[in-house]
Parts: sequence; structure tokens; C-alpha cells
Amino acid sequence: AVPLQPHQLMSQLPKPQIAIVDYGMGNLFSVQQACEQVGLETAITSSKQAILEADDLRRVLDLVERVFLHPALADYIGRIVAATHRECAGAPPIVKSHVKYGASPRGAIAIAATARAMAAQRGKPHAGFEEVRDVAVPALAHRLVLDYTARLEGKDAKSIVEEVLRHVGELAEPLPAAVRA
Repeated sequence: AVPLQPHQLMSQLPKPQIAIVDYGMGNLFSVQQACEQVGLETAITSSKQAILEADDLRRVLDLVERVFLHPALADYIGRIVAATHRECAGAPPIVKSHVKYGASPRGAIAIAATARAMAAQRGKPHAGFEEVRDVAVPALAHRLVLDYTARLEGKDAKSIVEEVLRHVGELAEPLPAAVRA
């Protein structure tokens, strides 16, 4: 038998909903907001029955693992994370003036993994630039350490990551004019 493709597997799974289990230990609403920002349905519960069974979780993780991430997309993710550092030549001016510490390599890992999961949720066999843009803000904003001038000027990490996304092009180098025409 031919193995099913990721988009075929996703159609067999119920619409994903994230169950956030409340053990009374922290701020669940920030987790809920991050999940909803990338298009996931959430429910805060104290019921352990709301959690995926181990076999279902393995199926979902296997599915996400099968979603392709092109090297050009990985390069784009790396350039986005690098542009959150003020010493990076490709950083936008807002980063140079307001970011004390940029995102670590774990930010790139988070973007790649979450973009692949979103692609699977959308029934796509590969992650694309759209998925990266959709997950970059929630994956990176909490990883930036801003200096005091950012707060004084009304800037927050979310708006800074949004500016990084506008500033960093999908392609590392522009296409030659002959190809663009």
C-alpha cells in the first residue's frame, strides 16, 4: 500500500483543538492567545480526558514530521531570526535602536516546527512562506529583550517582529532582471 500524504492524513483527523490543562500554576491566557493567534481552537480545562491519547498524539507528530521544509524556507527563517539582532547587517532600524537581545536559534526551531504543523493543519504537504509569516510573531516576540527606549516610544516586541518580517525578503538575493520580467 502507498503511504498517505500529509494532506490526506490531516483530512482523517478531527479539526485540531488544543486543550490547555489548568493545574493552577501559571498564566494560561497567554498560552491560549498564542495558540489562537496561529489559528488553533483552544479550550482551557481541568479535565485530563481532553488531552490527546498517546496514539493520536504520535499520529499527529508523525504527520508534522512528514511535512517538507525547503532549504530556501529554512534560510528565510534563519535570516528572520538573525535580523532580530542589532549587530546583524540585515536588521531593520527599529531593531538596531530598540532590541537589546534578539531571538536565539531556538526561535528558528520554533518557527520551523510550528510552520510545518500549520501546513499540516492546512492540508499541505510542505510548509511555505505564508506559514512562516503566520507563526513568526508568536514564535519570536516573547524571545526579544527590548531596551527601555522601546517602551518609552510605545514599541512592543510584536510590532518589532512585524517590522522584521516586512524588512526581510523571502529570497536571500533578488532575482536577475531577465528572470523577473
